[in-house]
Amino acid sequence: MVTPTETKISWVSATFAIAVGISLPGIFLGRSVLGIALVAALLAYVCMPGRKTAVAHLEMTKNHSFFVLIVVVLISWVPQMFESIDPWKSLTTIARSVLFVVGAVTLWSGMYENRNVQHLALKTFLASAAILMTFTIIALTIIPELYAIMHAKGWVRLDVIGGFKGEAAAGAVMIPLALWAGWYLAGWWRWAGCFVAIAFLFVVMLTNNRAGVAGLIGALIVIAAVAVPLLKNRLSYVIVVLGIVGTVVVSLSWVMYSRIYHAAPPEGSHGFISTNLIDWHRQEIWRHAWSLGDNARWFGKGVDVVNMLPGANATINNSTASALPLHPHNWAIETIVETGFIGFSTLLVAIAYSFSRFIRDFWRYNEWCVLAVICVWVVYWTSGLFNFSYWSAWWQVLFYVATAMCLSGKSPRTDNGLSKVP
Repeated sequence: MVTPTETKISWVSATFAIAVGISLPGIFLGRSVLGIALVAALLAYVCMPGRKTAVAHLEMTKNHSFFVLIVVVLISWVPQMFESIDPWKSLTTIARSVLFVVGAVTLWSGMYENRNVQHLALKTFLASAAILMTFTIIALTIIPELYAIMHAKGWVRLDVIGGFKGEAAAGAVMIPLALWAGWYLAGWWRWAGCFVAIAFLFVVMLTNNRAGVAGLIGALIVIAAVAVPLLKNRLSYVIVVLGIVGTVVVSLSWVMYSRIYHAAPPEGSHGFISTNLIDWHRQEIWRHAWSLGDNARWFGKGVDVVNMLPGANATINNSTASALPLHPHNWAIETIVETGFIGFSTLLVAIAYSFSRFIRDFWRYNEWCVLAVICVWVVYWTSGLFNFSYWSAWWQVLFYVATAMCLSGKSPRTDNGLSKVP
């Protein structure tokens, strides 16, 4: 087991920490910023003292249950290669996802093994997020041209709400991380964490990002089920429960109200879920995507090729709306169509097992970083039922890095993750 230290950090270690810290908020400047920052962090890690620790961590995971689950999932995805329209694309997409996991473990190792590095990374995350969220909210409310400036496109007016909508979903995922980081660092950083979390929430609401709202509702429900029962004071318990219930009701009311002025579905189209909750176009996308996998339910049609399947470029009934704009906008439907029930089932088991381990650790050790991880996962997987492709590189990286940053807060005695083998 590797015990965290608090030794003085070198300029290389500081570079690593700063790069990690600005990577996630940097998404609001463009998704390429996320990649550039993380590449810089990994290059810095190669030059850091004790860099061999990451290799040791990776080697130790070989006997870990998480590693076994990942291998099982990968094996279950092998059969789809024989059905895939583009086997090379399917193979490289899977390989890329594996590399993202390896990279996240490396980042976690760099933060976990030296608390000063970790603290600098978290402080940089909060500081950069506070600055960028301030500019983002100004762009969304007062000066829309600021969006183009932030993306190096000059002083022009672009679709600022549409432009920030994807980033708003990322902000929803980062809310638990911001709250935990502020609480963990203590002092004035707690105020910074609250400000950043509220700012992320503002951006989610200002961009009408219902997928992000759905993820946050899911996180509140999980908190009510996992954390609230641990409260010993009955009054506190009642207040928190009523607050969570009220917030969920208000959020759902906002989602339904905000759809009043949406265009009605074309003739022949109808939703199987109330269109006050989920728009008809998204439901038609799900319906069409599902039908594309009719003859390959067990092993799927191939990873990351659903938009290349015959009939994928159809339109919806009497409208010009695409029946499948790039991907199904639902990770569950996407993985079922592309990897079949077998591949989807193993992925679902891996997710469920991970959740159970996190919940068990939180109940056993009462570490708030674990609750933050649980919330990050809930927001990511819930909002992913309505927005991005599961194979979207930046979306996966966001998830893995946010998880790594939260898990860096685990203490050695409670760390049942990557630093020791159970």
